[in-house]
Amino acid sequence: MEKLLNYINVLSERNIKRQSSSGFTLWALLAFVVYLTSDIGAGIFSIIKFRVQYNYVYLLIAGEFNFLYWFMLGSISVVYLLSPETKRAFSSLELFYRVVYNIFIYTIYMLFIFININAVYIAYHDRLNYWIYIVNAGFFTSNIIISPIKKIKHFLALRSNKKLSLVDIDELEIKSKALNVTYFITTLLFSISGMVLMVLFFNIDIFDTKYLDANNIIIKMGAEIFLLFVLIMFIVKRMVEINKISWLEKLEKDIYIYNLSEEEIKSRLEKDYFGSTPLGWLNMKKNDILKIQEEWFNYLNACLDKLSNIDSEPISVSDKKDKFNLLSNDINKYNELMRYKSAKIYSVILSYLKRNATSEEFGDIKKITTEILTDKDRIKRKSDEIYNLRLKYMDGLSNKTT
Repeated sequence: MEKLLNYINVLSERNIKRQSSSGFTLWALLAFVVYLTSDIGAGIFSIIKFRVQYNYVYLLIAGEFNFLYWFMLGSISVVYLLSPETKRAFSSLELFYRVVYNIFIYTIYMLFIFININAVYIAYHDRLNYWIYIVNAGFFTSNIIISPIKKIKHFLALRSNKKLSLVDIDELEIKSKALNVTYFITTLLFSISGMVLMVLFFNIDIFDTKYLDANNIIIKMGAEIFLLFVLIMFIVKRMVEINKISWLEKLEKDIYIYNLSEEEIKSRLEKDYFGSTPLGWLNMKKNDILKIQEEWFNYLNACLDKLSNIDSEPISVSDKKDKFNLLSNDINKYNELMRYKSAKIYSVILSYLKRNATSEEFGDIKKITTEILTDKDRIKRKSDEIYNLRLKYMDGLSNKTT
């Protein structure tokens, strides 16, 4: 227990040092936001003083936004390609950041769609090259609609495939190894292509020589506005880190007040602070599947007894046949239901592992899936036993009627 308390203190101190050593405390970030906002305001007044045309300013900033986005996307792809393959599920403390991040990204995409569509209108009206803005608008639009389409496709695939099994883990391992590298290389190539297109086909005509002094102000202002968006996410991330420190302090207090066990402390740390590893997450899902399979096996076992009871009942042959057929229909319906329930969990597992599991973890993941599938084999054996017994009884009844 003492070791765990010391470890919690170390985690708390590590978070505090990380914030202070980076120099980007929450107050520093907020101060930087205030500075950028004021500088953007000063830039707007300077542009008004130069009496620069609105269309000129808008097209220049829109082009700069697109270029900076492609540059940032390419930089992120390079970082991920060079970083080691380490993945971990989001902890509950990071769930807020994940939700805000997704909302923010979708908002940015919608804003960029509007900016590019408006730029198309302005460039077309001024008889300038506008198709580069169409390309960017199309890219951001596709990013918004692809995710819902994937979810709908996944849902339809689940409904149409009730026999989905964890044996697909073999194929998934190959996909997972290449998935991230392929994704980030593709993203990097897209980013480079986007930057090259912006440079080659940007409307150089808008750089009017009489606006040379204004050009620098406009470019600087565009970069500051873009940086402002990035800073918002840094602030949200910093708030999560501050929340982690508060959470560790609360955990330390709960240990003393409620005398928490070591298992409870470790469970809270994994769930709320660190987040489960894909392997740990799969172990939890394994229990859900084994519970369903245990219920399935017990039902079939009870049906086996019902078959024997029906055969020994002092009723007519036709009544026995009706009861056998009715029970057989019930068993088939129940089997379909349990296959669907299993496939639903299998689908979640396969989808999650495809996104989160590292290549090194698939050896241990296969051991867990083998355990699940071995347990499922006894259900198949029990189903075969019921089927054969039913055939035996039905054949016996047919012989009696003849």
